[in-house]
Amino acid sequence: MRRDTQFMHEGRPGMKITRLTLWQVPLTSHIAYNMSDGKICDTVTSTILRLDADNGLSGWGEVCPIPHYLPAYADGVAPALGELAAVIFGTDALGVEAMMHAADHHLQGHRY
Repeated sequence: MRRDTQFMHEGRPGMKITRLTLWQVPLTSHIAYNMSDGKICDTVTSTILRLDADNGLSGWGEVCPIPHYLPAYADGVAPALGELAAVIFGTDALGVEAMMHAADHHLQGHRY
């Protein structure tokens, strides 16, 4: 199963983020991994992210939270990024620290 999600923003001058595209992909191991407390991990969901800037450049990222021991929740990635789209669009693609500060302020308490 693959789910594509796109959030768009009208172009702005400079190297501003204008598009965020997500793909959620199940990653299945050919052998299940036995973890502590009887937990078994055979499939995890990976979210692939592409950020496009108004100058035509793209940046890529991935998050693959392992639900058996990380506080993150794979199915929460897309909705969280949907919430962050309004904060991300129009920001300087090279201003990572400022963007992360704005994201932290917008999603207070989120452990990502």
